[in-house]
Parts: sequence; C-alpha cells; structure tokens
Amino acid sequence: MSNFGRSLSRELGKNTGKWMSNAVFGDKHATPHKFIYNRQVEQRNSERIQVKEYKSHQKQLEISRRENEKELKRLANEEAESQKRLIIGNNKIEVEEHNTYIQVIQSVHKDYSDYVDWNEIVNQDSPKYIQTVKEVSDIIEKKVDRHIEKSVEIYKNELDLSFCRKLFDKLFKNRFMLIKKLIFADDYKKEQSMQFKIEEKTNSRENLMHKKLEEHEEKREIYERELKNHEELLMVADGVIEKDLNAFTYAINLFNPFFDLKEYGSDLSFSVENNQISVDFFVHGEEVLPTVSKKTMRNGLEIKEELIPTSRFNEIYQDYVCSCILRIAKESFLLLPINTIDINGKSSILNLATGNYEEKIIVAVQVERKILEKLNFDLLDPSESMSNFKHNMSFKKTSGFIPVSELA
Repeated sequence: MSNFGRSLSRELGKNTGKWMSNAVFGDKHATPHKFIYNRQVEQRNSERIQVKEYKSHQKQLEISRRENEKELKRLANEEAESQKRLIIGNNKIEVEEHNTYIQVIQSVHKDYSDYVDWNEIVNQDSPKYIQTVKEVSDIIEKKVDRHIEKSVEIYKNELDLSFCRKLFDKLFKNRFMLIKKLIFADDYKKEQSMQFKIEEKTNSRENLMHKKLEEHEEKREIYERELKNHEELLMVADGVIEKDLNAFTYAINLFNPFFDLKEYGSDLSFSVENNQISVDFFVHGEEVLPTVSKKTMRNGLEIKEELIPTSRFNEIYQDYVCSCILRIAKESFLLLPINTIDINGKSSILNLATGNYEEKIIVAVQVERKILEKLNFDLLDPSESMSNFKHNMSFKKTSGFIPVSELA
C-alpha cells in the first residue's frame, strides 16, 4: 500500500474513533460542537430564568402600580371631598354673615350704651396718690439695702460646712489657711460659692436701684394720666349738671357713643345752639347698604347673587335711617340731661335740574325723651316708630326717599 493509502487509513481511523466516542458517550457530534452546544444550553437556561424573574418582577410592579393608582384615587377623592366641605362651609358663612348684616343695619337701635350718672361721677374719689421718684428715692434705697442684707444673711445661713471643718475653725481660727484649704477642699468650694453670691448680690445694688426707680416712675406716670382724666371728667360732669352746652359737646366727644355708626360708613355732626341740640346724620347709603342678596345653590357649592328688588332695597334703607335716628336719640338721652333732640337724616339726592348729587334732608325728627322711653325697642318697627314724634318724611317703596324740609 502506498504512503497515501496508509495516511488516509490512519485519518479515517482517527475520525471513526471520534465519531464512535461521540455516538456512544456524546451528542453524535465532534467534540468542538459539544462545547458550543453546552454553552447554548446554559445560555437558554439563563435566559429562561431571566424571563421568569422578569415576569415575576413585572407582575409585582403592576400590582404595586395598581395599588398606588387606587391610593392616589382615594386620596384625590378625599382631597376633593375635603375641598368640597371647605367650599360649602365658607359659602354658608358668607351667606349667613351677609344676611346677618342686613338684619343688623335694620336694628341699630337695639344696641345702646348704659346710662351715665353724672352725679355719681362728681362724687368719685380721686386716684390714689403716687409719690414722685424724688420723694421716694431714699425709701427705695433703704429697701434695696435691706433686700441685699437679707440675701447675704440667707447665703451665710445656707452654708453647710462639715463638722471637722467647724471644729478646725474653732481651734485654730484664722491660722493654717493653706492647710485648711487642702484638707477641707469641699468646704472651701462651698465658701467660695457663697462669697461669689454675696459679691454678685452686692454688686447688683445699682441695677436694683435703677430697676425699682423705673418701676415707680411708671406707676407715677399712670397716676398722672388717671388724675388728668379724672379732673377732666369732673370738669365735664360739673358742666353737664349745670347744663353747660359746651360741656355737652365735651361729653359727646369724650364718650363717643356713636363710633359704630361711623364703622358702618355713616357720619354725624352735632351742634349745640340756643339751648338746643341738633344732629345731622349723613347716611352714605351707598357705603352701608348692600345691593345684592346671596343664597347658596348646588347643595352649598355655589353662591348666587341677585340684585335686591328696588322696593326691598328702599325698605331696608328706610329702616336703617330710622333705626339710626332712634339710636342717636337714645344715646343722647342716656348721656345728657336733655328732654328733646332734633335729628336730620341726610343723603345724596340727584338733582334732576343740574344732574348733580346734593346733600338733602330725607328725614327730620324732633324726639322727646318721655315718648322715647315708653317705646319697646325690641319689637318696634323703626320706620313706623317715627309716627310717635314730630317729623317730616316722604317715602315710597317704589321711589325711596324724597327730600323734605327741616323742622321749624
């Protein structure tokens, strides 16, 4: 056999052996393919594990997302419900306050001050006298010194030395000081602490004096203000009792019983002439009276505003003006010893001839004390009550007030 034949036989034998080995023990492939195949199997197993973990993780994420969406929806619903309740509550308050305001401006006369007894004021004692700082400086200085001395005595009495130290002091008194400090170190510290407190208290004398003098100065200033007010009040009281008309003006300014009418937006002007008190009451209805009514809708979620009908507006306007007139008269009689008062209610009225608004009298009333005191302020109708007094008033629900003349 030639060399080529022998070589071919050897190669076929080698490959046949490999094939037989793989056929019996392997995957019927050559050895290199086995390694590749094994790597592919491992990779597929790894991928299957990854896919399984991915699906499990995705499922968990989806569950978490749905729970979060439910929670967000629940929180949104709670927030919406809370906001809804807040809106309903605020709307309710707004409407109630608006309606209450309309009722209040129609019943201004029901809220008035207490009676002022000028005779009682005249007999009041003066404020208790408070000495000047100059008058009490020596007394304060002695009090401060006594306070410091007492504090020092307390510090000394609180010093609790050991028995041995007390015995040492008794035997040797002021000798062997260095030995005493070393042997009785704790007692020495206590002594030093006490000495520090004593020095601190003694050094605070100037500050204590300054503080006490300042406190007394404040008391003196309060006393001086109270004394001034007392003397002023006595002067006014004497004048009112003597029916001094200037004192009447001082009394009105001093007690200011009509401040809340100004808060509504109306103004007052007093004049005292010829033994007669007259009051000009400037209504300023555009600042005081509401032009709309309010009510809740959609279960309180919305407020509806509507223009108040002309007839209703004019009715409220008339009640406000007449209620204020009753209040002015009541406050005046409670404050001053007078029997009658003239009150002119004024408002801006359009002058059709000029096209301008002008201050005109819309109600002129002369109120008598004896008649007013008989009226039941809780039940009367302010507008109807004007019929009890001499007055000028022209009013229609459809057109409102018409200017009138002042009472003669």
